[in-house]
Amino acid sequence: MWLWHPELSEIEAWFETKAKEFAEIENRNPNRDSEAWLQKYIYTDIHKVFFATFPLELYLWVERLVDSTGYVRSDRPAQWNQAAV
Repeated sequence: MWLWHPELSEIEAWFETKAKEFAEIENRNPNRDSEAWLQKYIYTDIHKVFFATFPLELYLWVERLVDSTGYVRSDRPAQWNQAAV
């Protein structure tokens, strides 16, 4: 089974693209460019941490947890119950 594991640089580039698209749509002031609108209304550092850094760190943590416990991955879906969690 093929899984996509994006690099941090890919996630950050995606985030920047989406932020610029959002700013272009939401900016209703023709005198302010999209970058200035983003800086005024969106605190991008906290968003970068949540959307770029956090998912990557979470993935790496889960990968280390799986490796350290010796859990064998299977192709069938996991049964999510209290015992499995």
